[in-house]
Amino acid sequence: MAATIYDVAKMAKVGIGTVSRAINNSPGIRPETKKRVEKAIKKLDYKPHVIARGLARKRSNTLAAIMPFYTGYFYHELLRGFQSTLSQHEYDLIFYYADGPHANKVYFDRTLREKRCDGVLAISIDVPHEYVEKFQEAGLPLVLVDRESPDIDCILVKNSSGACDATQHLVQAGHTKIAMISGHSESRPGQQRFEGFKLA
Repeated sequence: MAATIYDVAKMAKVGIGTVSRAINNSPGIRPETKKRVEKAIKKLDYKPHVIARGLARKRSNTLAAIMPFYTGYFYHELLRGFQSTLSQHEYDLIFYYADGPHANKVYFDRTLREKRCDGVLAISIDVPHEYVEKFQEAGLPLVLVDRESPDIDCILVKNSSGACDATQHLVQAGHTKIAMISGHSESRPGQQRFEGFKLA
């Protein structure tokens, strides 16, 4: 049977409130008491309940990703990287696949209304300014991935320089008939790749 917070408190000879403060690195706990709690946690192999901890901290340990439905290598590796890093910090990632501006707004509204996550990744989609303001007012962090905005934190791909470097490599290897597949012609990343291709 798994150890509980009561077992830890009993072994460390403290109350459950003290165990909770030690786990959450709260101030007002003596170093020797904290060490005693940590020793009991290790000995009992106690694992705090993630949902209960989230409720106590008013956090869900979950991020939401809103993105178009793509199956390409870029998105596979991107999501794999997010998932790997988040799992190291005991965070989960939920996906909302949106197929256009209307669906994007539906999921923006849903995350703002339900407050099931601690932050939102908007991947390869545009976020209208009105929603940027709504997220800021709600105190819900929003990060753009593969899109750029002066008002939001962004994770950007070097589309132009990457396409330029790849094309120059082919030219230096002696190739003269080089085709370019850059993605959707109306997408900003696709345009940036094509610009890099022409620059080379």
